[in-house]
Amino acid sequence: MVHGVLHLLGFNDSNENERNHMRSLEDYHLKELGI
Repeated sequence: MVHGVLHLLGFNDSNENERNHMRSLEDYHLKELGI
């Protein structure tokens, strides 16, 4: 779910750097949600 929201906000994951950045953002937001 967080992944989809990040895409809606304009984040891409078409290369390895972007995928790593997306994973980092996902981890951060999941931690903030207590998940």
